[in-house]
Amino acid sequence: MVNEYNIIRQTSARINNTIRTNNIEASIYRDMQRVYRENSNKRCVFIYVRNDEIDGQFIDIYFYRDIAWPMTYKQFRIIPDYRFKQQDEEEFLYLIHRKNLHIEYEMFCDVQITISELFPQWHMNKTKSIGQYLDNLYFVSHRSGPKEIMYKSGLQNIAYGMDQIEDYNLIGSSPQEILEMPLPLCRIINEFGDVKRISDEFSRKHMISVYEKYSSLISKTLTKDQWNYLEQDCWGRKFNRKLFNYIKETNADIYKRYFEIDTLLGNLNPYKKLPNPKDIYEKLQLMESIANHMEEKESLDEGIQKHRIADLAYENSDYEAIVPSTMVQIIKEAIDMHNCLMTYLYNLSNGGTHIVFVRKKCDTEESYMDIEIAHRKIITARLKFNALPKVEDMEFLIEYAREKDLICRPRELIMEDGEYDELFGREDLIDFLEGIEKEDTNEDVRLDGEDFYFDGQRWDL
Repeated sequence: MVNEYNIIRQTSARINNTIRTNNIEASIYRDMQRVYRENSNKRCVFIYVRNDEIDGQFIDIYFYRDIAWPMTYKQFRIIPDYRFKQQDEEEFLYLIHRKNLHIEYEMFCDVQITISELFPQWHMNKTKSIGQYLDNLYFVSHRSGPKEIMYKSGLQNIAYGMDQIEDYNLIGSSPQEILEMPLPLCRIINEFGDVKRISDEFSRKHMISVYEKYSSLISKTLTKDQWNYLEQDCWGRKFNRKLFNYIKETNADIYKRYFEIDTLLGNLNPYKKLPNPKDIYEKLQLMESIANHMEEKESLDEGIQKHRIADLAYENSDYEAIVPSTMVQIIKEAIDMHNCLMTYLYNLSNGGTHIVFVRKKCDTEESYMDIEIAHRKIITARLKFNALPKVEDMEFLIEYAREKDLICRPRELIMEDGEYDELFGREDLIDFLEGIEKEDTNEDVRLDGEDFYFDGQRWDL
């Protein structure tokens, strides 16, 4: 039978401006005041492990706060194999479950080490929560039934939330008997720290059914997202082992979003193959961009195709210039090239500018360079990440401009301010510019006062 121990209640008195307390060292009280001054919006906790030759081993716990109590602090003493009286236990448990508890970091670390060494039979669990630690400490210090068993079995999260669990076996001698669940499943729930999942008998039976159905997939390393995937019947889809492995590495919500947009886009989804965790965020960005423009897709595509100049397409032995015709092509190119091409959609749709994709003949599926053309002039030309073209790319642009009767000013394409300082480290481009300027290949084409027509369409000068 567990012995009952009355809480020692302390009061303070101020005599001659000196703090005096009954059965408490003045230095401890001063420490309490100091810590409280630094954390006055919290209930400060102080723990002292005693190992006295006369009184034996025990633990003093102080809750200090100046307001709301008739006393400055309250003391609880935990003695091995002793239990508080009911009223004191209720007050202690009420205090440790408050959200505004505070203990100094160094004291908390030292206390956990000291108690584990002094009372190894308690199997104390390390934690960052002072409330959970004190709950653990109290219930393993004496014979307390299910909570003691749970704590000593390393199921501290379940033990701390036992008040949320209904209808468990009060006389069980092991976690599996108390909860009537397999021990591995108990450990999974404890790792998740979500006691509400097993709050009633129906919920526990549901968890057991999921565990039994997918037992071959369940291991110690199972994540909460993976469990949720199984519990939610694989999100209403056929089990996908690749997806199951992927959500172990990244947030499952991102893949839920992928399937939502995939359903919305249908055949317009350029990524029907499930992206891996490394690529999912970038590819989902593309899918969301397409989805955001879905309501305007018809009008955007109509405008792009109306103002599209098919004759801007061109190829030689090394390069191929492609003229896009749809919104999806533009968005995909922007994502692949890591540029702002997506912002050109409305300008493309109203004919304000024209975009040409350039591919290397050796890999026509890979995005390589994008060209913007306006008023029959090549305005910009950039590689991935808006990098400057290479010398051979510039040579192609000059050839392309000649073939299509476009204005191409190489210096403007690669130097915004026209200064060579901008090309630091790119001696190849500097030599290239100097060479072509000597050849005078940079002349403009001007048609004074006349409209300029290209492939049957008028271009404003």
